[in-house]
Amino acid sequence: MKWRALRSSIVKINFDVALNRQRKMSCSGVVIRNETGIVFGSKLVIHDNILTTFAAEVMACLQAIQLGLDLQLSVVEIKGDAHSMVRKIQKKEDRSEIMPYIGDSKCLCVCLASFIVYKLF
Repeated sequence: MKWRALRSSIVKINFDVALNRQRKMSCSGVVIRNETGIVFGSKLVIHDNILTTFAAEVMACLQAIQLGLDLQLSVVEIKGDAHSMVRKIQKKEDRSEIMPYIGDSKCLCVCLASFIVYKLF
């Protein structure tokens, strides 16, 4: 997918994840770009005891939101390729195995002035 320019003052946070089921580990990668595409932040986190792709994806999204808050960003566009996880964040109620992480993601998003969470195509 090709990078596209954003409206001014919006920052894009992209996240992705890799999972090693055998070792029960995942790795979350986060990249932050400004409206011209310049990278001004990134983060890589290794998580232990992650058993499913679903859990790994929500951990990556949490890392993306947290990095935006740590950098005191207010208007962000958060993108990842985890369609089911993005739908759960957008829903009012969730009863899945990762409900606590979804709840944390929603609470963190409230701290942002404006945010969009959606999946890449």
